[in-house]
Amino acid sequence: MAHHGARRRILTLAIGVATIHGASAPIEVRAGDERLLRIELVVFGGLGDSQVDMVRREVDAIWTPQAVRIEWSHAGTPGCVRVVIDRPPSMLPSPAVEERWSVAATRIVAGQVTPLIYVSVDAAERVVRAANPPYSAPALAGIMVTRVLGRAIAHELAHILLNTRAHARHGLLRATFTADDFVFPGQDGFRLDTEQLAQARHHELLLIPQDAPRNRREARSRTVAGTTVVGSIDRHTL
Repeated sequence: MAHHGARRRILTLAIGVATIHGASAPIEVRAGDERLLRIELVVFGGLGDSQVDMVRREVDAIWTPQAVRIEWSHAGTPGCVRVVIDRPPSMLPSPAVEERWSVAATRIVAGQVTPLIYVSVDAAERVVRAANPPYSAPALAGIMVTRVLGRAIAHELAHILLNTRAHARHGLLRATFTADDFVFPGQDGFRLDTEQLAQARHHELLLIPQDAPRNRREARSRTVAGTTVVGSIDRHTL
């Protein structure tokens, strides 16, 4: 029992981070507020086609109520956040230390959070196994792992759009999650507050939908430049 209790302890980030104080406030979405965010999703292994669709739907369900519509784009589309899902082994917990899962990671180059997210299927599966029943049941594992992946991606998108390594006490940007937070139904705990969302809306990757077609050529010159830079890289992980 002690072993299982340890597995259910709070998810702890792999690095020290600053904290943004304040609780999440409800978002008031008005006509004309919607923004478009393009994401290129690359899956190297670990998920079937139906699971990939479920990951997309989970990300959509978190960001749509915040007036951000996700466009899942083809490879090579300019102005995209690139999400790479693979099955590399995640960081293993040290003995007598709280469980840590490195589900998703972004790269920080020259002080900028680059629009590239790495996601581990292996880590997501470990989160599911650590959750309370019935969500940890093997029969539900294929569904629950997509929920974990989608929520981890949504969290990293917030870091990119706010260009910050900092975390909040509550909501989508909070620093700690339990395994149950990742798998329980409902996304109410995965929202930005009004101030955070207002700041995120200024990011160049968030486009006004009607302007998106003419912005594509311009976006080509300004996207993912940071992801290919060779230099000192800080790695933020969830």
